[in-house]
Amino acid sequence: MRFLTAGLFAGIFAGLASQPLLAADTTIVGTVRIQCLSDSLARLEVRGAEGFEDRPTFHVVNRDWPGTTVTTNASAAEVVVRTPNYSVHVPAGATSLAGVYLTSAAGQTLYAYDGKLNNSVWLPGPAAKPQAWSFADTPRLVPPAWGIAPAPAGAPLAASSGWDTNNDAADVYVFVPGGSYQQLRQDFLKLTGPTPLIPLYALGAWDSRWFDYSEATALAQVDAYRSRQFPLDVLVCDTGWRVNASTGYQPNTNLFPDLPHFFAAAHAKNVRVMFNDHPEPVAAGALDPQEVTYRYTNLTQLLGEGLDVWWYDRNWNISLFSPASNLRHEVWGMRVYHDATAATNATLRPMIMVNVDGIDNGMRNRPMNVAAHTYPIQWTGDIGPSSLYLKNAVENAVHSGVQALFPYESDDLGGHTSDPTPEGYIRWIEYGALSPIYRPHCTYNLTRMPWTFGPEAEWTARRFVNLRYRLLPVFYAAARENYDTGEPILRRLDLDYPQYPEASQEDQYLIGHSLLVAPVIGDSGTPVPAAWLTTTTGQPGLNAAYYANTNLAGAPDLARVDASIDFNWNSASPGGTVPAVNFTARWTGNITVPPDMGNISLAALSDDGVRVWLNGQLCIDNWGPNDSVTTGATNVLQAGLTYALRVEYLQ
Repeated sequence: MRFLTAGLFAGIFAGLASQPLLAADTTIVGTVRIQCLSDSLARLEVRGAEGFEDRPTFHVVNRDWPGTTVTTNASAAEVVVRTPNYSVHVPAGATSLAGVYLTSAAGQTLYAYDGKLNNSVWLPGPAAKPQAWSFADTPRLVPPAWGIAPAPAGAPLAASSGWDTNNDAADVYVFVPGGSYQQLRQDFLKLTGPTPLIPLYALGAWDSRWFDYSEATALAQVDAYRSRQFPLDVLVCDTGWRVNASTGYQPNTNLFPDLPHFFAAAHAKNVRVMFNDHPEPVAAGALDPQEVTYRYTNLTQLLGEGLDVWWYDRNWNISLFSPASNLRHEVWGMRVYHDATAATNATLRPMIMVNVDGIDNGMRNRPMNVAAHTYPIQWTGDIGPSSLYLKNAVENAVHSGVQALFPYESDDLGGHTSDPTPEGYIRWIEYGALSPIYRPHCTYNLTRMPWTFGPEAEWTARRFVNLRYRLLPVFYAAARENYDTGEPILRRLDLDYPQYPEASQEDQYLIGHSLLVAPVIGDSGTPVPAAWLTTTTGQPGLNAAYYANTNLAGAPDLARVDASIDFNWNSASPGGTVPAVNFTARWTGNITVPPDMGNISLAALSDDGVRVWLNGQLCIDNWGPNDSVTTGATNVLQAGLTYALRVEYLQ
């Protein structure tokens, strides 16, 4: 609860050839193999059931490395493999990575194996001057030469559709960049693959909402944008395109009697089409031939009929299974949908949309899988419209570009779950126009078309979308540079100014190398200062009463003085015996606007319900289930005056 003031080239990497290093760069100790891939990267590998692994895997696609000068010294206790930049120490007769460690040329310990195999780790930022960093190729899955397609007759490992899951073993890559973020990034992308360059149309304007379009209404939506002088490149049809609107691939012929005709008509209007897919597994295993055949056949069939982009949506109550416990299903889904797209449109740049690995409904919870950056684009889930989510959107996109090397993060601009205020909508659109992907979106039967938020929002959105189109050469050049070097599209300032601590802030960025952007976050409101508030007895703060029920009934379960109303409890209790959900609160006291502030109006950002009285008059009334909704007051507070205040809140 917050009380505010408000003013008036991609491909299927499995096809890359294996290029084992020369024997001089490889040392085997017991069942452990040390490969000095370069003077800044070492591989520590335990022999698997099928031997040491030289094939491309799910996480590691390029084994063509130059090697480096190596000398080896052995004693009764250990074998030391030395390069000019680092040394690898392996216990004699090793049968695991236990006791394996790396030291610098000066003898400082850089890395020691701790028994943990992790495929999701943030890269350190430029100012960290990284000396060592590592990840594990786990689970070690070896794809078939034909990618995700069903295994052809007589193919090996047909029970898993050609994927070899039998040679999993500890396999760790230790990077020794000597303090250079750029060296670390270069080595990481060479090993795992670059982020593919997306098609130019994807950098244009999108229209997206959860709405049951028909062919006629979908094409009319395109015409509505054009008639109001808005450019449009991508039209998203969420789930209503199919029977039952949630699972399966049978088109809803009441809405789309002829899908190829619809796709051709949309293309004639120079618009690409994306369909949402909530995939329901048809077999118990991700690699079961029945599941692989069903998914591949249906995904490629619609792509062959003219669909441009698949949206794999695991933000639902169903999703794909993963072939391994330590590989998240959204990351596996990236591979499934990417390979089907690449196989169908071999001459085009395959693009999909999937959930960001590690960001759940706008909240950054964990690092991205080290393979996930190779599957653009990704979106942050079902977010709310409030300034908190906008703040997260900006910071997540900037952070992901630098420390996950993923440049194409997308958000539901305007929020998915409910409507923003007109000013809040404008703030989302302003940021979205200067972000990697411009894609407004919302839940069922809401709208995100600019003209539905009033004339000012429409005028501002048109101005910013047209600005984005004028900047398309800048965005595309930045996208190409990202493919070549890993430089993010939204460049955090410490990439250029690592000597300044404030440069690592993630609320501002450069587009390319020349355009500085500092988005305005949310409405123009700020939390009501504590200095404006006094209790009924004249003490600082407000009298607060919390009730363990949803109707403010009975004696309060917690009474205290709160300095202000600016809380984000998430799933925690406000305190005492008050539950984390299904409670109410009441604050009473006075609010005084300082004479030098000028007149102000009030607003409340609430999840869920809120009511506000000034001098006994109800001025904010939004009581009921809401998701981060800002509600403005109906009157204005005069500077220099004191008002009796009562605020009630429902969770």
